[in-house]
Amino acid sequence: SVGLDVVVSENINLYSIPLAYGKPMRVFGGDEYLNLTVDIPYFNFESTPDSESGLGDIALAAEYFIEKDGSILKAEFNLKVPSGDEKIGLGSGSTDVGFALTGRKRVGEIGFNTSSGYIIRGEATINNADINYGNVFNIAGGAEYQLVKHLWLGANVAYVHTGTSEFSGGAETDGLQTLDVIPNIAYHINTD
Repeated sequence: SVGLDVVVSENINLYSIPLAYGKPMRVFGGDEYLNLTVDIPYFNFESTPDSESGLGDIALAAEYFIEKDGSILKAEFNLKVPSGDEKIGLGSGSTDVGFALTGRKRVGEIGFNTSSGYIIRGEATINNADINYGNVFNIAGGAEYQLVKHLWLGANVAYVHTGTSEFSGGAETDGLQTLDVIPNIAYHINTD
C-alpha cells in the first residue's frame, strides 16, 4: 500500500509517504501477517524566508501480527535512520532502534488492550556538539465497549517516559514524562 499523510501547522508542514507490504503467514496456527513499512517524511518550514525544507528521518518497521481465538498479538521492530539534515532541524542525527508488543482481547461486547515499547535512541554530533539522546519507554492499556454492531467506544491510559539527553560539556536537557487519557471510537466497515 502507498499513502500520504499531511500535517499542517502555522509554521511547519509535514508531508509523509507511508509505504507498506503485508504477507500472510502460517507459523502459529492463526490469521498471521508479516508487515513491512517505510515512512518517508518531507518537512516544509514557513517560519522565516530563509527556512530550510527537505527530507526528514526515514523510519523502517517490521511487525508480526497474529489473531487467534479472539485475541490479537503484535510484535514490532522499528529502525529510524538519520536521513534528515540535523544541522538545519530536519532530523535528529541519530539512529534509533525500537521494540514493541501489543495485545488485544475481545469477549462479547467488551474488549481490553495493552501495549508497551522501548526505543533505544542513538548518539549524534551536531555543530561539533556530541548529543546522547535519552531512551523512551511507553506503556498503555485500556478498554472498549461495543455500542452497536461494528461500532466500538473506548479509552486508553498511556504513560511515556523519555530519558535525559546529555550534551558534550556536561549540559543536559530534562526528560519528559506524560500520562494521557485517550478516548477512541472505531467503526469496522468490513469484519474480515
